Amino acid sequence: MPTVQESISNLLSNLHSPTLTTQWSNLTQSSPPQTLRSISVSTLTAMHDQNAIEAVKDMDMDNVQVLVDIVKNVGTHNFNHAEDNILRRTLYQYYLDNSSFSTAAEILSTLRILPPSPPTPYSFTPSQTLDVYVTVAECYLEDDDPVSAEVWVGKAAGTVSSVEGLTTEVLRFKSTQARVLDAQRKFLQASSFYHMLSLTSHPSIHPPDLLLLLTKACTTCVLAKAGQRRTKMLTQLALDERLPSLTTSSPTGSSVSDIVLAMYRGEIVDIDDTKEFESTLEEHQRARLSDGRTILSRSVQEHNVLALSRVYETVSLDAVGKVLGL
Repeated sequence: MPTVQESISNLLSNLHSPTLTTQWSNLTQSSPPQTLRSISVSTLTAMHDQNAIEAVKDMDMDNVQVLVDIVKNVGTHNFNHAEDNILRRTLYQYYLDNSSFSTAAEILSTLRILPPSPPTPYSFTPSQTLDVYVTVAECYLEDDDPVSAEVWVGKAAGTVSSVEGLTTEVLRFKSTQARVLDAQRKFLQASSFYHMLSLTSHPSIHPPDLLLLLTKACTTCVLAKAGQRRTKMLTQLALDERLPSLTTSSPTGSSVSDIVLAMYRGEIVDIDDTKEFESTLEEHQRARLSDGRTILSRSVQEHNVLALSRVYETVSLDAVGKVLGL
C-alpha cells in the first residue's frame, strides 16, 4: 500500500496543480513521519465523485487531518472543477456527522465563493451563498457560540437582499437570526423575529412548526425586561388568535400562554406558578444574573412591581415582598 505522501502526490497529480504539489511537499517535509498514516490511492481519488463523503467516513482522524492540511495549503490556485471546494464540503460533512460543529463551520467557511458572473467553477448564486453563510452560523449555534454565529448572520444579511422571493434559505436566515438574538439574551428582539416567522406562510413550514415559533416568541417575550416595548409585544401575542391553541398543541404551551395573558392584563404573576414554565427553558435562558436572580424571576418581579403600582394606591412593604417573592 502506498504511503500517505505517495497517495497525496497522486491526488495532486489528478488536480493538475504544480503549486499545490510544491506546497504539499513542503508540508510533508516538516511533518513528523509517525503522524502520517497509510491510505489508499482509490480512497483519495474518490474525492472527485459523489462517494467522497462515504470515503472520508472510513478514514481515521489523522488521515482526515491530512486532507484538512491540503485545503489549508491550496492558496489562491483555481482548479478546473473546484476540486478544493469539493474537498472542503466533504470534510465539512465528516465533522458534522461527528458532531464537531465548530470545526465543520471553520471548514465550510473557507469555501471559495465567486459571483455568478462571469461563470467559473467557483461561481455561487446569491441563494447558494446565503445557504453557506447560514449553515456556518447554524453550526456555531449548535456549539453554543452565538458570537461567531452572529458574524456569519451578518454576512448573510448582506446577501439576503439579492435573493429573489421567500426561499427556504431566506427563512433559515430569519430563523437563525432569531436564534442568535435569543442566545445573546436579546429577548425582545428575538420575540419579534420569532413572531413574524410564526405568521409566515410557506410550503416548507408546517403548522406545528408555526406554533412552535409562536411558543418561542411568547417565551422570549416573558423573559424580556419590563417596559413599554415589551408591553407592545405582549399585546401582539395576546391578541394572536392562535395563542389559546398552544394549550393543547404543546406540553409547555399552556404555562407560557397563561403567563403572557396575565402580563398583558396587568395581573400579578405568582412566581410559584412559573416553576413548570421555568423547567422548559433552554440553558442560556435559565442563567443567573449578577444579583443572583434568574432571568425569569427578574422579569416576573419587574412585571409585578408595575402591576402593583396600577392595582394598589397604598400597600405595605410586607405585602410587596410577598408578591415579589422576597
